Amino acid sequence: MGLPGEEWPILGVLGGLYAAHGEQTQAQAAYKAASILIHRLAGTIDEEDLQTGFLTALPVRALLALNEVAFAKDNLKQTADFNNGNP
Repeated sequence: MGLPGEEWPILGVLGGLYAAHGEQTQAQAAYKAASILIHRLAGTIDEEDLQTGFLTALPVRALLALNEVAFAKDNLKQTADFNNGNP
C-alpha cells in the first residue's frame, strides 16, 4: 500500500476477520505484517517520548498483543505436532 500509518490498522482488522472465520494462519500473517509496520514506524520517530507514546498507545499495544498471542499459539501447535510425530 505504501502508507504504513494507515496500513497497520487495516491489517489488524483483517487479522481479526480471518481469526473470526477460523483462518488462523492468515490471521497470524496479518498480525505479523502489522507488527512489523508498527516497529518500522516507531523506528522513524526520533524523539524518544513520541516513540514511546506511539508504542504504548492502546490500539498499537492491542495489535502487538494479538501478534504475540498468535505467535504463541502457533508455537504450541508446532510443539504438539512434533510431540505427536507430525513434523
